[in-house]
Amino acid sequence: MAAIFIPHTFTAQRSGHDAMMRVYLVRRTIAAVLFTFALVLVAGAVGSIIGSNGQPVPNQPLSSVHIVQPGESLWSIAHAERPRADIASLVDKLIRLNGGSTIQVGQQLVLTD
Repeated sequence: MAAIFIPHTFTAQRSGHDAMMRVYLVRRTIAAVLFTFALVLVAGAVGSIIGSNGQPVPNQPLSSVHIVQPGESLWSIAHAERPRADIASLVDKLIRLNGGSTIQVGQQLVLTD
């Protein structure tokens, strides 16, 4: 059986090619991760703008008076006025402003100080 001779230069070139491929793959992976991160940031920004119609929701002022409709409660009124706020503290404020927790249909409910 004859021996196969592989020149040293060929193996060195092969190793260099493997190293270049590793660098190429690492760079491509980093680029893909950065692109995905940027895409998530843009999607989040667009989603928040579309979701709030460009209006800041948490700091919206309450209307000054609300006429109580059939089936409403202080909780439903508070939720309708500020859906993303702490409803319990808003209900406490409504109770304090209106002198109690009992409301009746047609009552003018004070919503602001």
